[in-house]
This record gives sequence, structure tokens and C-alpha cells, in this order.
Amino acid sequence: MEIESKQQIAFNYIDTHFEEAVSLWKTIVAMESPFWEKKAVDEVCSYLIQWCTQNGLHACRRYCETTGDGLVVSTQSTNLYRHGIALMAHIDTVHKIGAFGSNPVLEKDGWLYGPGVGDCKGGAVMALYTLLALRESGYTQRPVKLILVGNEEGGRPNNENFLPDELCGSDALFNCETGVNGKIVTSRKASIGAVFTVHGESGHVGHLIDTPANAIREAAYKILELENHSDYKDFIFSCGEIQGGTVFTSVPDKCTFKVNCRIRSKESIPVLEQILTQVAAKSHIPGTTSKVQLTGNIVPMAASSKNNALFAQFDRASRALGYGAFEPVHSGGGSDASYAVMLDIPAICSTGVIAENAHTLRERANIESLRMRAKTHILTILNLAD
Repeated sequence: MEIESKQQIAFNYIDTHFEEAVSLWKTIVAMESPFWEKKAVDEVCSYLIQWCTQNGLHACRRYCETTGDGLVVSTQSTNLYRHGIALMAHIDTVHKIGAFGSNPVLEKDGWLYGPGVGDCKGGAVMALYTLLALRESGYTQRPVKLILVGNEEGGRPNNENFLPDELCGSDALFNCETGVNGKIVTSRKASIGAVFTVHGESGHVGHLIDTPANAIREAAYKILELENHSDYKDFIFSCGEIQGGTVFTSVPDKCTFKVNCRIRSKESIPVLEQILTQVAAKSHIPGTTSKVQLTGNIVPMAASSKNNALFAQFDRASRALGYGAFEPVHSGGGSDASYAVMLDIPAICSTGVIAENAHTLRERANIESLRMRAKTHILTILNLAD
């Protein structure tokens, strides 16, 4: 069957099932799933597995002990997955349950509002219907899989990272993260979490006769020292969480704080590690000790000619469909697309639904963009060379 015929069948499937796709989108957005609530994320995973089964898709759950489970979806068995096409999205979000009120989903003026509506549940639904449409068209040129992750936002320990295994055998990755109108991400900074634990010595403030081993005060010195290393180009250090103390009349003997670190290139990795190690080892307050633990993927999504070639094909498809040209951009935000680049797999990112205000209570996604982005993915995949 010619590409044009497959394209027509696949596009017709998207058009005739569009309202159904939007309904699924609303359903899983209403299932609030902040990354730290494993049970909530797992419930979304279970719902989608059931939905995939009902729609004739293969769905394999990837269990994680401490973070949200993921699943891998395909139109056929991926036991012999070689020269495949991977799509990826995540089903965990960043908002506390109830942050958007008792009814977290709102449709208004062509936009959908809600927690994770664009980051990244819209991309997940778009990718699911891309798979269904390709199957309907009879496409078998390459195996296609969708990797849905339940632990993207907060990172995961290495033993719960199934992405390198699932990406192996891929010739391309489309990471269906939050889309931006007219732009596609071809490179990204790495986003690393550095969790510092500071220990001091507790005591009654009224009994002090000398400088106490105050864990919070030591943490404050370290936070300022780290942020002074930011040049906002190659390195960013930003403390976003801190916990310590029990009551204000006692000297705190423990303080933990989390720093988000961003680096632009893999050459910055040893420098980053040295900075974090030195800051943890140095004590400003006598009697305090500290340690640091890293979370997340330390390797950036580096720019490459392979990424640029894949971008060119996606851009060509968009222009052919009358959706306009894309601009390739570098993003300061991290994503799981970096794992593909680590494996020398061509990757582009932010190919999901067009959305705005991610990680805020104003988060919204353009409903019609689900149709547009699904068709752009379909045409790109149909035209990928053997």
C-alpha cells in the first residue's frame, strides 16, 4: 500500500476518533498523579493498561518499587524490536492533589486546563492515538513503541530506570513533551537533583554559650555558596526545597535541602561533581557534617547532526500538512530524551500537544493541537527511510 493511501487511512482514523481522544485526555488529567504519590501514578498506569487492552494494543507494565510505574505500548510484540521508532511521554505531574479544586479539568475557548494537561498527559494521549492510527493504516515497515514513564518529574534511582533498555533497538525517538507553537527542541540541558543532608548538634537556645552546630545555618552557607557558582549559561544551581528543625527554641540538628542543577554539556559533568563534593565536604560551622546524593539524569541531550536530520523530517511533514515550519531550539529544561542521545539514537523533543504555563495553576493545552501533532508524527514515521 502506498504512503499516500496509508496516510489517508491514518488521518481519517485521527479525525473520526478525535472526540474520543479528547475524552481520554480529560479522564487521565482528572486522575491527578503528582510524582511523589506513587499510588496515584500507578492508578493512571493501571487505567491505561486496561484501556490499551480494550483497544487491542500490547501493554507491558514496568514496575518500580519507590516511584511511579511505567508501561510500554505497541501494536505488536516488541520481542524482536530492531530498527524501531519510539515515542515517549510521562504520566506523572507536579501539582498536589486538589490544587486545581474539586473538578481539576476545564475546557474553555479551545483550550484544556488542568494538572499535567500539557506536561505531559496530552502528549501521552496524542502518542496512543498515533499508534492506533498507524495500525489502522496497515503500517508495518518498522516496529513502533510508546514508552510511558511514571517517574519523569522527580527522577528515579538507577535500579528503576528502564529507559535505556526500552530505547535499545530504536532508530529514532520522538519525545512527546510539552509542545511550543513553531518550535521543536533538538538539544537540552541536563536537570540533576542534589539532595544535601546536614547534621549538627541539638540544644536549648537559652543554654548557649558559644556558636552552636546549627544545621540550618550550615545549610544556608552551602546554599549561597552553590548559587554563587551559577553563570546561567553552562551552570545553574537553584535551591527549591528545605526542611529542618522542630521548634524555634531549639538548635536544629538536621537540615535537608534540594538543589536543582542544570548543565549544558557532558564536559561540565566532572566540574559539577567536583563543586557538589567540595561544598558537601566543607563545614562553615564547627561540629556540622554533610553529605550529598544525586538524582536524575546527569547527561544533557546534546545537539547532534542526527537530531538535526530527524528534526528536518518532522519539519518537512509539518510544512507539507500546512501547519507551518518549525524552528530548532535549545531548551534549558531537562527531559528523558537525553537517554536516547546517550545511546546515539536520533531524538527530538517537545513534539507533544501545544501547551502553556507548565508547572503552574494556569497550565493549559490547545485541544486542536492534538490532531495536528498526531498527523505530523504519522506522516514523519511513514516517510522515514528503511
